[in-house]
Amino acid sequence: MELEYAGRAPLELSAECRQHALVLRNVTQPSVATLFKVQCTAPRKLRVRPALGVLAASGDVVSLHVQLNPQECTPATCKLLIVGRYALSTATEADQLKSLWTVAEANDAETLVLSETVCVNISANDNKYVTLLPTTSQLTTTQLSELVLLLMKSQSRRKENKLTTDEHEQLEAARVLHASAWPRWEEYAVRMRKLLRERNKRKMQAT
Repeated sequence: MELEYAGRAPLELSAECRQHALVLRNVTQPSVATLFKVQCTAPRKLRVRPALGVLAASGDVVSLHVQLNPQECTPATCKLLIVGRYALSTATEADQLKSLWTVAEANDAETLVLSETVCVNISANDNKYVTLLPTTSQLTTTQLSELVLLLMKSQSRRKENKLTTDEHEQLEAARVLHASAWPRWEEYAVRMRKLLRERNKRKMQAT
């Protein structure tokens, strides 16, 4: 298994350059399926996709996308650990891949084919949120409604209303970019949730 990326130097990420790609290639001879896994020392700052996968045959290639999270641009140095192992069998489903990785990891000495560290430098920039969302004056009624609905969802304690990672990032970016209006939107979301609960309660009583 081979790892390739431009320059073979630390990856540089900033508000202007929020993503890099690494290329992972199966070079086994004879052809053997290989698993790969990417671990990060700062998972809140960086997203790596895919972080776990399989290259079924020699010559197969996958691009690993390393992306700076929208709300992150504070100076930092992070590390990625890319590990490759022989797969004792093949799979495509996420749960199956996790099981295969656990089995391969248990046979560390026999399955390890790659272990490489990649440094990532994050540079600060004062304009880190400029491209994430439009300014308050540019928010359409639809955009504002969607944001309030997302706020209402974030205020819920129900398991089914748990925010996804992307939704968390969207709210955090909006909070920073629209700091002056944010308290008013949060209060409005609270009132809307209260009205919704009261309406649902009346419906239940009516039936």
